[in-house]
Amino acid sequence: MARRRELPFAPDRPEDGWHGLWDGESTAIAALMSAPPHVEPRSSQEELLPLRELIVDAIDALPDRHRIAFDACVIERKPMRETAKELGCTKSTVHRLKDEAVLLLRAALTDNPAIKTYLTGGP
Repeated sequence: MARRRELPFAPDRPEDGWHGLWDGESTAIAALMSAPPHVEPRSSQEELLPLRELIVDAIDALPDRHRIAFDACVIERKPMRETAKELGCTKSTVHRLKDEAVLLLRAALTDNPAIKTYLTGGP
């Protein structure tokens, strides 16, 4: 049986603005509220999986040098100077490639219906 959280108001009284999400319903908000701090609930991870796949596909579709610069600077958090050495270019070129990659990703993902639905919270 799921443990019930203590609430600063009584869930049995509608005047407190309570809508019964804690009464055993399996909702995303209930999963989030019952998860320990700094741990994403499994249901939330499963809901975001399609979005993550869309983002990974968009990153993989970037031109090689843009993808390498984006991966190194944004995902791996490598210094631009180190990335510049790996690519055989200047630090400013790595910065430009990373910024262009962000613009390309934004353009690729902006019109995606799944991303729009997630960001707007509705269909």
